Amino acid sequence: NMSLQLAVSRDGLINFPQLGPISVGGQRYGAVKRELEARIAKQMIGVRASVSMGDTRTINVFVLGEAINPGSYTVTGLATVTTALFAAGGVRPQGSLRRIEVRRQGVLVREFDLYDLLMHGDSSNDVNLQPGDVVMIPSVGPTAAVDGEVQRPAIYELKGPATVANLIEMAGGLTPEADPGSASLLHVNAERQRVVINVEPAAAAAQTQSVGNGDSLHVARLKPIVDSGVLLQGYVYRPGSFAWHEGLKLTDVIGNLDELKPNADQNYVLIRRVLMPDRRVTVLSADLAAALRAPDSPANVALQPRDTLTVFDLQTGRDRIIEPLMLELNLQGSLARPTEVVHVDGKVKVPGDYPLEGNMRVSDLIRAGGGLDPSAFGGHAELSRFTVENGEQRRTHIIAIDLAAVARGDEAANVQLQPFDELSVKEISGWTDQDQVTLKGEVRFPGIYAIKRGETLRSVIARAGGLTDLAFADGAVFLRPELQAREQDQLDRLAERLKTDLASAALMAAHAGAATASTEITVGQSLLAQIKATRAVGRLVIDLNAAIHAAPGSANDVALRSGDQLLVPRLRQEVMVLGEVQSPASQLYDPDLSREDYIKQSGGFTRQADRSHVYVVRANGSVVNGNRHWLVGFGGEPIRAGDTVVVPMNTDRLPSLPLWQAISEILYHIAISTVAVHSL
Repeated sequence: NMSLQLAVSRDGLINFPQLGPISVGGQRYGAVKRELEARIAKQMIGVRASVSMGDTRTINVFVLGEAINPGSYTVTGLATVTTALFAAGGVRPQGSLRRIEVRRQGVLVREFDLYDLLMHGDSSNDVNLQPGDVVMIPSVGPTAAVDGEVQRPAIYELKGPATVANLIEMAGGLTPEADPGSASLLHVNAERQRVVINVEPAAAAAQTQSVGNGDSLHVARLKPIVDSGVLLQGYVYRPGSFAWHEGLKLTDVIGNLDELKPNADQNYVLIRRVLMPDRRVTVLSADLAAALRAPDSPANVALQPRDTLTVFDLQTGRDRIIEPLMLELNLQGSLARPTEVVHVDGKVKVPGDYPLEGNMRVSDLIRAGGGLDPSAFGGHAELSRFTVENGEQRRTHIIAIDLAAVARGDEAANVQLQPFDELSVKEISGWTDQDQVTLKGEVRFPGIYAIKRGETLRSVIARAGGLTDLAFADGAVFLRPELQAREQDQLDRLAERLKTDLASAALMAAHAGAATASTEITVGQSLLAQIKATRAVGRLVIDLNAAIHAAPGSANDVALRSGDQLLVPRLRQEVMVLGEVQSPASQLYDPDLSREDYIKQSGGFTRQADRSHVYVVRANGSVVNGNRHWLVGFGGEPIRAGDTVVVPMNTDRLPSLPLWQAISEILYHIAISTVAVHSL
């Protein structure tokens, strides 16, 4: 076994022991390896050799001209032209890629076209360099640009005579979207003028049309218009384009109702059609359900090339499709040919503007609007139509439409429409959503009850079996949504007024330097925070016992409205004390106690209490004077179970905010109603 390290001499020879000198200069490593292994196996019987590459020697070469980093570079002895170009950082934008020269001792030994390597993978001219070789990159030669629908749009360097076909080939060929019959060449002629030459890239002329320095070729894109097809879009499972052929009909595109998504409008398919040669847009519609039932009938509309079919759904509006289409029709409108648009409103499922179709009738407009709503009055509708008399004055005419006759198929009643007609479908008298009220608490059969118009509380309680034995009728709470909305609006307004008064009070106190300003502002801000956090209840004060036994049509016979709620609590045995007392709480009812007694049991008045304005809120929400001692001579009434004694705050010491007393009373009343509601 031997390990030999053999160097290649300057004349390309290696001196192999026992075999003598072997010439390897100018050969590739793979060829030398195979030759040595074969020669050793042949001449040294029984010996096998493994040849590998050792360290290569280095040489110095020069990269000059339009290189990124021109200069002298040390490269391996196996380096080629591309190796030197990589070492120099590549070619500058103004450098030539097609005429790179290799000079050896001042003599041009090879011209290298980098396009051959980059575009075709041809490295035959990528020669090995020798010590002292010069790689010269000259300035770029003639160039031509190509853009548009080619694979590699760019500016390309020309080498010798070139044609349009050569330029497209350098650009990688045409894209699938390219129009092979449409390209334009911006050419600089002999008089140095720029002229445009129409060229067909796929024609033979492209092989002969010359391209010169500074020329620019643009390859056009195919028109996006489907010349021989129809487009289906909208509420379908498989939208897209369909091939057109003579005799193509609606059911050939939508073969059955399974193609539609749930809740799709089966009776109104909008078809946008472009009429040639002026490309005027027109609109027609089709009844898909009728076409599927009778494919040979006129309902199965024959389609034309470029038709666009749109299927709508019944849940959402149609403005996304209709509005752009109406804009097109408006732009086409003129005095001689007015805008072809009609309108339907009232009790149809999808009211709005719709394109006027040829021979369109009232039934077609109702079909476009999604059909009649269940609340529509089927007797008659009104069609508004205007005419221009003598080109000077517009007059409106009202035409009565018998919808029942239209539904029967009466041609005379099914009036043909004109531009700007408006159909109004009325609502059935008294048609509203079913009114309902809610009974809760101590009624025999609580729940939600449907009511008829004008029904009273007395009637509904009777239907609910009356009150239970434990019902506390005096404490019943009657809530009405309308009142809640109004009360909340009033609370919001009071909050804004209080906010304004606070700002004014702060400004006046700052100017006057009042010592109590800080206290007033603090109390006012506390009230403002409370009123903003308070939600209205919407309580209507009623006397439930009087309402139950009221005579029909009397003042106590409460008429109900949809959304009303009656909450009947159980019997109560407490009296609540709120406001400016030491310990606000509920006290056990004692008929022998007066208003002042209940206040004493709650700790008595605070320093801020207004003792002269104490009042009592009855369990039903009404406000009375509750001092039992005033029964004599003053018309006072005794305290009852379920009442609330309210001790307000004394606002006389804070004159800058006159709203405080009113706001505090409102807050107390809402708090009492809220407690009554939540007690159930």
